[in-house]
Amino acid sequence: MIGATIAVVLPIAVYIFMNLITVRVTKVKFGEAMPVTMILAVFIMIISHFVLSSFYYAISFFYVLSFVSLIYLLYMVIKPSNEDEKNVFLKNAFSNGFFAFIILCVAIIIWDKGRRLAFFDEFSHWGMMVKTMFRLDDYYTVNESNLIVHKDYPPFSSLINLIWVMINRNYSEKGCILSLHFYELSILILPIVEKYKEEKRIFSVSLMTTAMLAIVMLIMAGTQGYFPSIYADTPLMCTISLAMLLATEDDFFDNKFYQFCYIITCAAAMLFKQTGIALVLIPSAMLVWRIVFTGKYYGKRIGLILYTVFFALPGLACIKIWNGYVKPYNISKEFDMARVDFKSALRDIFSNGGGVYSTDFNTFMDGLIRRNVMGLRVSVSFLGAYLILIAIIALVLILLRKEYPVKDTIGVWFSLTCGTVGYYVIMAITFVFFIVQRNLSGYGRYASTYLSMEFLVVILLIIRILIKKNKVSFGILGMAFIILVLALVINPNRIYKITPSYFQKETKFDRWKVIAGSIDEKLPDGVSFYLLNDPKEDIKYVVHYMNDTNPLNIKFCDYTFSATQEDTELVKGIMDSIAAVDYLYVKDVPEKIESLFVTSDGKQIKSDALYKVINTDAGMILEKQ
Repeated sequence: MIGATIAVVLPIAVYIFMNLITVRVTKVKFGEAMPVTMILAVFIMIISHFVLSSFYYAISFFYVLSFVSLIYLLYMVIKPSNEDEKNVFLKNAFSNGFFAFIILCVAIIIWDKGRRLAFFDEFSHWGMMVKTMFRLDDYYTVNESNLIVHKDYPPFSSLINLIWVMINRNYSEKGCILSLHFYELSILILPIVEKYKEEKRIFSVSLMTTAMLAIVMLIMAGTQGYFPSIYADTPLMCTISLAMLLATEDDFFDNKFYQFCYIITCAAAMLFKQTGIALVLIPSAMLVWRIVFTGKYYGKRIGLILYTVFFALPGLACIKIWNGYVKPYNISKEFDMARVDFKSALRDIFSNGGGVYSTDFNTFMDGLIRRNVMGLRVSVSFLGAYLILIAIIALVLILLRKEYPVKDTIGVWFSLTCGTVGYYVIMAITFVFFIVQRNLSGYGRYASTYLSMEFLVVILLIIRILIKKNKVSFGILGMAFIILVLALVINPNRIYKITPSYFQKETKFDRWKVIAGSIDEKLPDGVSFYLLNDPKEDIKYVVHYMNDTNPLNIKFCDYTFSATQEDTELVKGIMDSIAAVDYLYVKDVPEKIESLFVTSDGKQIKSDALYKVINTDAGMILEKQ
């Protein structure tokens, strides 16, 4: 119990004390500083490995910073002189954002108590990435990594997980989940709470924080239920939301702190996933709109537009460095443009030739209008969700025209519209040219996550306007109304997925983890292993994930259930693969597959059983363990 409590409290304490350093250096409030602290912590991890070939130097640096911060805090509390400096620091350190962060900590800890990985991609790569980096103290791209897929993915999301894991010196699924939820909710909610002018109004701050937490979670319930996961999609969209909120700040071009925060936020977005590069164009479009159309920057437009382009360069440099790091490992990229014959593909699409590309393109375009992507009680397509967003922005134009400039509201619409069109083009390229013949598998997740970001931006912008204009009571009532509307329109099945983990049911992954754990216990370190299983099931990734600390050479069968003893080539391939390993685990295979193999006692192999592979002059023998 004590160990579990320390595993949660210690990373939070490290972030709090590091953030006090950011508060002292930047002279901004706690809640405004926290996004900078969290993002810079990841970049320090990247620099640590780049310069010193280890992440642990960064973790040690975090401990040193935290210790220095604690000493400085104590010094400022008891310091007898220079009262102005003392009062400014303590006021910024223990601002409304600090109390909001404490409320978030309590809420997230309760919400995630007992939560574990429960989605396919968490086992196939996202969780595996963190386990691999923790085990090797290196990136998952290296040859020693057992990661099966996506070894070329940028590492920002996994590094957020890794900080939490390495601070505790122990990998845990709960730690990975907590780390992302703290990141996602802190960077969105804390800066807005700091717009509240009244200091130390704990009750009002508590209401605002709790209401915004409910709003963010309800909007994210529209992301096909993936918000509780460690998928990179949600933190990426939260990061883009932060960039958009920064780009809409009144004094953005006069505030160096906002500009610095914007630069590192855009760089972070690009290092989450490749799509982050394109998504950064959304807040960039907002900045260009403000420069060109607000009239405030007349005479400085060309310079400021070039300045806006400059903001994206550090992120592009980071991507360039990452691609250069990955290149020597000759990793096969899933989204490699060189693999696609665009001429043939486009010819097939525009001639409606009935080929693979033409069929997938027609299916994809049909999904724009017909396929349900939001978690609402009624079916809402990508296009339908965009029209709802336009309606909300129109209401903002009408109801808040005195509180927020009309041109800026139109700018929000313009930038989000550019993003909507651009993101749909990216999805079209992805699903038509790369994820072919999969009946839009994953379409709902990608589409709903992006649309949730757009709704987040608009709703949080409305809340920020009301708080900045000191209409807090009206703002809190408005937030309560938003919560009520969201709760009424969102499908209860989606709301269930964001309920505290206490209410979550056992999943097939939980059962598979038990099986994978039993295999791990029975196998010596470093042996080779073959899993004979229905290829339609995902247990192979769970076995691979669970056995990462005992690095096994795991192979998976690729037979089909049409296999019979007469399929000599297929049988020989499976037999040769099994003969080349040390152990075989049989999981859920039909009787006609079981009949192909005989154990040392002359019986057929059975499902849910582990066998040792023994090669003799007479042939291969399977010995049940």
